[in-house]
Amino acid sequence: MRSHSQRNGWQVALTMIVLLIAAGIAYLLLESGPKVLPDDETPVAKMVKVRKILPDRYPIFISAYGTVIPARRLTIEPEVTGLVTRQHQSLTPGGKIMEGEELFAIDPTMTELAVKESNAALMRAEVNLKEAQRKSKQAQNLASNALIPDTELISLEAEALVQEAEVARLSIARERNIELLKRHLIKSPFNAVVLEENLEIGQRINPGYSAATLIGADEYWIQVSLPVDQIRHIQLPKDSKQGARASIFLTSGGGKQFAGNGRVIGLRGDLEREGRMARLLISFSHNEAASESRKVAPLLIGSYVRVDIEAGEINDCLAIRQASLRSNNRIWVVDTSSKLQIRDVEILWNMDDMVYVSNAMQPGETLIVSPLRSAVPGTIINAQPLNE
Repeated sequence: MRSHSQRNGWQVALTMIVLLIAAGIAYLLLESGPKVLPDDETPVAKMVKVRKILPDRYPIFISAYGTVIPARRLTIEPEVTGLVTRQHQSLTPGGKIMEGEELFAIDPTMTELAVKESNAALMRAEVNLKEAQRKSKQAQNLASNALIPDTELISLEAEALVQEAEVARLSIARERNIELLKRHLIKSPFNAVVLEENLEIGQRINPGYSAATLIGADEYWIQVSLPVDQIRHIQLPKDSKQGARASIFLTSGGGKQFAGNGRVIGLRGDLEREGRMARLLISFSHNEAASESRKVAPLLIGSYVRVDIEAGEINDCLAIRQASLRSNNRIWVVDTSSKLQIRDVEILWNMDDMVYVSNAMQPGETLIVSPLRSAVPGTIINAQPLNE
């Protein structure tokens, strides 16, 4: 019994010794391993994209939309009656006709006969006038010698005056018929594009008939609408000073295409009835557009276009993308210590996706253009230049 108890005691003691040895070995392993010494916490720099921008002087523009309208529009109406004997081969819708070219001709036969008749009547009247003047002069000689009464002299002088008036009347009638003869040939008064044509050779037309409608080919106008308060920024023509320049673009689903340059030529004196907007007229020259070195899109009457009108310049400002302007009109910058700073700015002008703001940056600072989940002033920034 005693032997059994001693054996159990030795087993317990042995187990305890093994556990103590294992604990000692574990402690030695932990103590002899590499140790991480506590250092001061190093903040992680946030990586952002930045752009270097400098204050400068920038031209500004006002964008407006409008419609192309003809600068000159004319309905051709004959002043004589007759049959159409010929017409210009380009007198069809869309045709181009140069100034002075014949549009169409009307049979002049009846007017030519009227001219001949006027010539004959005038010749007869001139003969009668000479005879009346001869008799009047002869009567003056006789009356001076008291060979005829004064009443006869007065009658002959009156007859001479009547014949003189008849010559004047017939001369005017002759000139009128000659003028009408010229008007049997209808010519284009300016370089024109045919908008409408209502003629056929052999057709009989009368004065007042709408034979064709022409529009000027050299110049179009663009009527654009814009808020009244923007007019003060635009140079209107005055005396010898020209109006502001403007760039014209055709708009479509695929963007805009340059169509040429123009100038402001006037401000309409009335507002739109619906939108109460002011309306500017801008002149566009086809000749200038043809001389442009870059490819231009053709403008047609009725085209809806965008016009960028010069509105002066802004000095000492920053030009930034709309996306780089943060809430409450602020910008994020990286200062010379690579720390984030938040600056308030004043918006001076908006144009498309660009914003022109007051200069709130110091030399050596860059503008943050990428988003940040949280922007805290003083945050260390790892600035990476934006690849554009």
